[in-house]
Amino acid sequence: MKPQIFVELAAACAPYFGAALQPSAMVDVKSSAIARASGSTVGVRTMPNTPALFGRDRAGHYALPAVTAAESAEVEAHFSPTGQVDGVPRDDDLAAVTALSGSDPAHVFYVLEAVMQATAQRALAAALSEAPDTPWARVTSMRGPNHAVISATGASGANEAVVSALTAAQVRAGEFGREAHKPSLR
Repeated sequence: MKPQIFVELAAACAPYFGAALQPSAMVDVKSSAIARASGSTVGVRTMPNTPALFGRDRAGHYALPAVTAAESAEVEAHFSPTGQVDGVPRDDDLAAVTALSGSDPAHVFYVLEAVMQATAQRALAAALSEAPDTPWARVTSMRGPNHAVISATGASGANEAVVSALTAAQVRAGEFGREAHKPSLR
């Protein structure tokens, strides 16, 4: 679920949670907020990302103090097929994990979209079986960290720079090919 609707849904479900382990993969919803909303002090927050689909994730996780070592290991085992899972000492440390491994895929897909626009190649989109903007849009919550990455990339003109650079390379490649076939003026 998206973080924006968590509190409302958790309030409706809280009577059923009890002391059950509460794993979460929501960005920007700290473990303390999850505990308050769910009524459970047994929570583990993790930050998987898009490479998890390919078993190449690098996720961080934080466990509340009431979580036992066995429960923490259970959550790690649950996420281990998606890639590497590393514990972090503080809930706040997941912000760095989100910025690095959590937002990088959205940024890469956003730049790849610019590359595909510049080269008019849709092979990657066909391989992904979806529109080029879908991968980054799927993992981008409004006003979340990925939205910040995409907004900053767009505002900096990075996509336009990629399009411009690849267009220049295409033009130069055509010129270079024509020049290579001209007789030498020696």
